[in-house]
Amino acid sequence: MNELSTQKQPALAEPVANRLFMALHGYFGNQFLDKFRTGQMQDGEDKGIKNARNVWATQLAEFDQNTLYRALRALRNSGASFAPSLPEFIQYCLAARKIEATKTQLMPTDSNYSEAARSHIAKIKAKHLMIKGNSLGALGTLCCQAVAAAGGDEIPVLRRFNEIVAGAK
Repeated sequence: MNELSTQKQPALAEPVANRLFMALHGYFGNQFLDKFRTGQMQDGEDKGIKNARNVWATQLAEFDQNTLYRALRALRNSGASFAPSLPEFIQYCLAARKIEATKTQLMPTDSNYSEAARSHIAKIKAKHLMIKGNSLGALGTLCCQAVAAAGGDEIPVLRRFNEIVAGAK
């Protein structure tokens, strides 16, 4: 379907599009809105701004709110001096989505831990299970290091380790 089609295309929910424009206005001031302003008012709103927001909402519909938030954060952190065009903002969204996908792929599950990492963790557990007191902190550190070396997320491992230690007391 081309962009000039009269058929209704999916779009961001109006409150999401409004918040996006509010954030961009907050970051860049009137420089952002002046790109679209026509001076023609309709229902108390500039027609150009309303039309731009609708176009942005339609073109950004493929992205979820988390991706839009991450794109806004990346834009804010970029130190950009000028408000982005729609194609530029889409590039921020695509980059944010790519990062999300990469993180999801790297998030370990029991089924995708490498055998080497499992073996390393098992050796550490076997060697240190009987350690008491402050040495348990060192064991937790070693477990986290093994998980990190395998490309995993240490937080869930550390939480599970703390549960095991709490249950052993």
